[in-house]
Amino acid sequence: MSLEAVVLAAGRGTRMRSNIPKVLHRILGIPMVAWVLRALPESVERVLVVTGHGREVVEGVLGALGVSFVHQQEQKGTGDAMRAVLPCLREPWVLVVPGDMPLLTTASFESLMGHHFGEGADLTVLTAVLEDPGGYGRVVREGDRVVAIVEEGETSPCQREIKEVNTGVYIFSRALLEEGLSYLRPHPPKGEYYLTDVVSWAVGKGYKVKAWSLEDSQEGMGVNDRVQLAEATEVLRVRKTRSLMEAGVTLMDPRAVYVEADVEVGPDTVLYPWVYLEGETRVGGGCVIRSHSRIVDSVLEGNVTVLDACVIQGSFLASGVSVGPMAHLRPGTRLEEGVKVGNFVEVKKSTQGLARRPGH
Repeated sequence: MSLEAVVLAAGRGTRMRSNIPKVLHRILGIPMVAWVLRALPESVERVLVVTGHGREVVEGVLGALGVSFVHQQEQKGTGDAMRAVLPCLREPWVLVVPGDMPLLTTASFESLMGHHFGEGADLTVLTAVLEDPGGYGRVVREGDRVVAIVEEGETSPCQREIKEVNTGVYIFSRALLEEGLSYLRPHPPKGEYYLTDVVSWAVGKGYKVKAWSLEDSQEGMGVNDRVQLAEATEVLRVRKTRSLMEAGVTLMDPRAVYVEADVEVGPDTVLYPWVYLEGETRVGGGCVIRSHSRIVDSVLEGNVTVLDACVIQGSFLASGVSVGPMAHLRPGTRLEEGVKVGNFVEVKKSTQGLARRPGH
């Protein structure tokens, strides 16, 4: 079934207390909205990103990712954002995703889509069951039927006890969405239009409305402040270190290693505590990286040894190189096979190789 995705990234994110648009705050080296974009299944035909606050910055950062942009002139809620998108939609089905949910996985999106199309639904809501549902809209059911989503500020005492919450992720038929958005009315005091109201409207019109709940409720967490940003970072850091260990990398203390999203590490490499691997770093197999070393945007071939407290930036280290302790390789450094750089050495924009005697 042809489906396009709409990623909502227009909000200011006032609780972040930042001049940076909320969706551009970085987690393991990449903007949180990029985690959402990366998780979208390949079957999604097209991605539209709704921008508003900090539009130029957001579009500048995401422009190379092959997405299209729709500008929401005023940030008047999720319903208003989808009204702005309507003229740009082309496919019969629309996946709507908030741009501040970096923990969602491709597998969960695929399960949601499988459930939606398998059930023959017109609208499916992605939900999560939380022990503490505070701050989230509640999913109201009658039996197994979804009848409404109620924002927390409008819940009754009974509804506040509901633990199943709305994640803000939906699949709509485009026809339902077009009709339903025309019936939205603003909510006081801010005059915002809630996309959740389309759910209640669709139920009343007799559309088939379904819900699918995340197996891992943690994926449903949105990031609204610095505390939640740190919590999301920890979840993704653990996922990254686990994937490295499953691929044959030894982490002496997984809790004390920081490896960014796009870093690659080969099997049989050993990372000691307090190692930082950042940017587009590539580390080959059989390397040893000792404590308190930081490596950024660099390539280390196999069997490289980095001793304690080294900084390596924008450099290339061939097989068998040894560096440190306490050495600094600045951008443009290239160390050929077998080179050793010792204590307190700084190298910049140069190539170092082993001397060769004539005839050898």
